[in-house]
Amino acid sequence: MTYLVRTLFFVLSFIVDSLLAHASAASVGVTKELVDLGKLPSGRSAKITLWFPQGQCGALPNQQHCLAEAAITDRTIVFSHGAMGAAENYNWIAESLAAAGYVVVGINHYGESWLYGQDTQDMRATSMLWQRPTDISAIYDALSNRELFQKSVNWSNIIALGHSSGGQTVAMLAGVQYDLLRMMDFCKTEAAKNDNSCNYGIRNAPKPGETFLQKFGGAYADARVKKIIMIDPTLGYGATPESLANAQLPTLIVGAQNNDFLPWQNHGARYAKGIKNSKFHLLTGEEGHFIFLDACNNEILVMGVPLCKDRAGVDRAATHAALIPPILEFVRETNIVIDAPKQFAEREQAAFNFEKITQILMYTPQWVFGLLAGLVVLGLMQVRTRQVPIQAVFIMPVAMTMMSLIGTLMDLGFTAITISCWLLGAVSLTLLLVKIISNSSVAYNHTTRKLTLQGSWIPLLVILAIFCTRYALGMSFGMNLNIVHEFYFAPLMSLILGALSGYFIAQGIKYLQVVRRPAELVASV
Repeated sequence: MTYLVRTLFFVLSFIVDSLLAHASAASVGVTKELVDLGKLPSGRSAKITLWFPQGQCGALPNQQHCLAEAAITDRTIVFSHGAMGAAENYNWIAESLAAAGYVVVGINHYGESWLYGQDTQDMRATSMLWQRPTDISAIYDALSNRELFQKSVNWSNIIALGHSSGGQTVAMLAGVQYDLLRMMDFCKTEAAKNDNSCNYGIRNAPKPGETFLQKFGGAYADARVKKIIMIDPTLGYGATPESLANAQLPTLIVGAQNNDFLPWQNHGARYAKGIKNSKFHLLTGEEGHFIFLDACNNEILVMGVPLCKDRAGVDRAATHAALIPPILEFVRETNIVIDAPKQFAEREQAAFNFEKITQILMYTPQWVFGLLAGLVVLGLMQVRTRQVPIQAVFIMPVAMTMMSLIGTLMDLGFTAITISCWLLGAVSLTLLLVKIISNSSVAYNHTTRKLTLQGSWIPLLVILAIFCTRYALGMSFGMNLNIVHEFYFAPLMSLILGALSGYFIAQGIKYLQVVRRPAELVASV
């Protein structure tokens, strides 16, 4: 009887919510857009599927989207899909949330999502749990530095929603951590016999190395996440009890009691028991794991379980209709602290937050640090007074100039403006320094054909300035910061890199002047 009453209540609620949603959609509509954010600092591609209430705007600059005036802008909803899927598979819930006024950001996880092409899909990516939450954090960093709509959206308040692996992903954003060795032990027990999550390689996998274990069990909480919704989440048996107890965010867990893929007791029930500030909504019929995907029409089997065909007596569309009201109710609950929308503060945090800087450094290719080490050694060699053969003295000025010029063209493009600004900076500073560089820093011995160069810290500082400028350029493009789209960005950065090169060009000119002087006039430059 209680179940019938609850079902009737949810159906009535759905009818009311649907009428409100249709009234809203009639006036503003719901739009879905695929947005390519380019490369993340990790080097991973990032394409998001965006659902939002459509407004009525004129022409908008910089590929902005038109958001309805009545849209909710003090928070957004992020959605993380299941293993090897895509955000596109969950229109039923994303469209309903957008119709209710929310901006929904669907994440397409590179390496798993078919959206990037089948050749990019790799089943091994499902074991690299850390990539999913770091994807989401990095994508929100990029969004907070991008004017996606014609009106401001506060990207600092996130309601995180996910299905299956996506449910485990949003748990990680709330602070839940996982123990791979614990999971491997569980998958060898009788309780895991019908648990398909163990068939992703957990049951028979060899013991991984320490680095993998550390990344797998790392902490990936994001303070911007205010509440989470886990739809039939996976890896419940692998979540550490301590991290579950410490997860304080309001949590809704949706599951299927008679699951055909992930047994409720192994997964959803463990999250519900471990997270104190949680509640659950359980389907008690014959609904299976894939009931939470859009209706589809194919014969695909996932580990023997049909992706599109539900068990007898199950209506996928009706189940979706019944689930929307409790999910919307939880989303609308005023049980979170809303951070004030301070755009400048957000951008400062996105740029200088220690955790984000750590992520950027973590995913920087090792050869970059090797290059930095080599440049530092080269710069330190300039600190001491030394004698250098004439054949070698011009190597560094030429090398640093070429490094700056080639890097500028690679990062900012082979355009007339880029080249002109670089040359302007280089020529201007070269002419200035040729006049003011001391004439006592270099001496040339015509007999030994060697130059005596006095030590200085300036070359090291200029070398580091060139490296840091180029690194910042790469980071800005990787994070797709708004500033890279400004009209002045490329000319300004070209000018700076050209000016820094001017120091080494001036050095080379001074060396040449000293070498060409008659022996009796060899005073230095």
